[in-house]
Amino acid sequence: MRNLPEGPDKEAIALLMARIQHDPRVKEVLGNEDLAVLRYLLNGGPAGSVSGTKTERDLQLEKSMLSAFVENTPAAVAMFDTQFRYIAYSRRWLEEYKLTGRNILGLSHYEVFPNISDEWKEIHLRCLNGAVERNEEDRWRPDGWEHDQFLRWEVRPWYQYDGQTGGIMMLTQDITEMCLQREELRAAKLQAEQASLAKSEFLANMSHEIRTPLNGVIGFTDLILKTELSPTQQQYLSIVNQSANTLLHLISDILDFSKIEAGKLELDIERCDLHELVSEASDVLAFQAQSKGLKMTLAMAEHTPKHIWTDPIRLKQILINLLGNAVKFTEKGEIEMKIEAKPAERPNHHHFRFAIKDTGIGIRKEKQHKIFDVFLQEDASTTKKYGGTGLGLSISNKLLGLMGSQLQLSSTPGEGSTFYFSLLLQTAQDTPPEQPEQPDMNEKTESTESNTEHFSVLIAEDNGVNMLLLKTIIKRIAPYATIEESVNGEECFQKCIENLPDIIFMDILMPEINGYEATKMIRATFPETHIPIIALTASNAIGEKERCLAAGMDDYLTKPVVMESIAYVIDTWVRKMKVHLNIDIVKDIVGDNEARLKEFFSIARKEISNSFTKLQEHFEHQDMKGIQYSAHKLSGTAVSAGLVQLSRIAVKLEDMQEFDPGTISGYLKKMKEEMITGFELMDKVSREGTE
Repeated sequence: MRNLPEGPDKEAIALLMARIQHDPRVKEVLGNEDLAVLRYLLNGGPAGSVSGTKTERDLQLEKSMLSAFVENTPAAVAMFDTQFRYIAYSRRWLEEYKLTGRNILGLSHYEVFPNISDEWKEIHLRCLNGAVERNEEDRWRPDGWEHDQFLRWEVRPWYQYDGQTGGIMMLTQDITEMCLQREELRAAKLQAEQASLAKSEFLANMSHEIRTPLNGVIGFTDLILKTELSPTQQQYLSIVNQSANTLLHLISDILDFSKIEAGKLELDIERCDLHELVSEASDVLAFQAQSKGLKMTLAMAEHTPKHIWTDPIRLKQILINLLGNAVKFTEKGEIEMKIEAKPAERPNHHHFRFAIKDTGIGIRKEKQHKIFDVFLQEDASTTKKYGGTGLGLSISNKLLGLMGSQLQLSSTPGEGSTFYFSLLLQTAQDTPPEQPEQPDMNEKTESTESNTEHFSVLIAEDNGVNMLLLKTIIKRIAPYATIEESVNGEECFQKCIENLPDIIFMDILMPEINGYEATKMIRATFPETHIPIIALTASNAIGEKERCLAAGMDDYLTKPVVMESIAYVIDTWVRKMKVHLNIDIVKDIVGDNEARLKEFFSIARKEISNSFTKLQEHFEHQDMKGIQYSAHKLSGTAVSAGLVQLSRIAVKLEDMQEFDPGTISGYLKKMKEEMITGFELMDKVSREGTE
């Protein structure tokens, strides 16, 4: 301890120090840290030495270390006093704010940056009062800069040893380059999306434009081929028809590839008959194989599950592509499609292996990887000799990718190739020999006898060739049908106001008012009467069918249309009155009295609905006897009410002996559809009468 000055002051200070050191009350009031500081001062300041107190040299060293740390930290950091004057800053701060070479120590932050906004000044004041504020991305334009600066920043107060706020400190990170790159990527992404959209729109428009004339070529050649022709005429027209269909398939391949690349193609999983699916795929190529003298066989292992859950359209497309390639590249010999199945570890699942083997030209090993690339075949000579786009295998492989599989190849030049793939598919229990779908065949049988019936058709189509084709097909199907024409949606709507037809064929793209708008107008104007409206479109874009149905249309036909598709639509939507609701059965019970007819329909609907509700309850409880009883009751009520189709399905359900959830669920779904259809027809008869 330093010597105190002589005299009364020395004595007084000595007494004070003794009291401080021995009086516990002083310790309680001041605390250990403040007491140490006081001892330090009473002992003469910097030259003294007190336990727990830093020397001036220590404090200076600490200040130097802090200053060096701030100056050299690899971030933009600055410290300010309570007047927002610079007391420390890093080199990065000077660099990022273009202050290199300037000594800003002691200068006000607002003097260094005179254009600081009031908003920033408020932030500084809030932080000076204890707040901590930050922003992950801030954008501003420094004075003299030619572009904006992007910052990630944080502002917080700093405190003195006594706990008082000494000022604020700012930490900033210049993220301008990162943000500009992100903006560039965003702009590039938007440009790519716009380009993709433009490509999709272009393909959709091209599809429509090409399909429209193809509709006439395929439609009329199909009609002519059904007439009496000489062998030469038959041959020539068959070639024209096949060529047109080849062009149509080419367009479909390009559109499919575009959808897959854009990620807009989704699988539509449903229960289907595997045996039927592979048979249909082989039937498509059977004629071409026979024309070349090739033997085509289908080998399916015994006990292969009959029903599977998959996207039947896409699986069939893959098989047709592979069979088509086999036929194309095989000049003699045979083509075999082989399907095998093995139970998987997952319940109700099997591993299926599909293989298409040919005795064609084969593919060299070093060229095998190329055939799965887009627009490529083994070599240029293959393209010249056999034709094609090289899209088939690529599309098939991408479709399999969506299904969790891929194409495999085993090939020997001059001996042939085997393309194969495996799929893990859910399987369903086989249904009884007679399936719910069977009544559809009866519909077609009954409808063929009604070509002398009278009904009215309204065609809305702006293309003259397509209009003539539709009229010709309809006249062949129903010679006594009355046909009205309209060339746009407005004219179609006006025709409906004059006289409602029994069915409308509505083109989607028409001048003035398109098919969507015309359909909505018709539905809004005639809410009590439901006229079947069938969409006609040359587009096969994703979601097109859904948009048509959402607009109020009942069915959807993609051009080119042929006689079979038009006949099916007329069977379904015009002649279904006789199939789904046989009014003659009802008349035999209640006669021609309209009031009694309405009352009978009301009672029948209630009874059928109650029986169906009971059926669903029995199904949930797996009560097979209850199902049989309710199905029997519903069948009797349905046949008395003239709901022929509904009664047939109920009988099939009644005849089941064992509880099969998959089959019963299918029957219930079909019954519900028939109930909706039958009840709609009852409503129509109640409103419009039986004539």
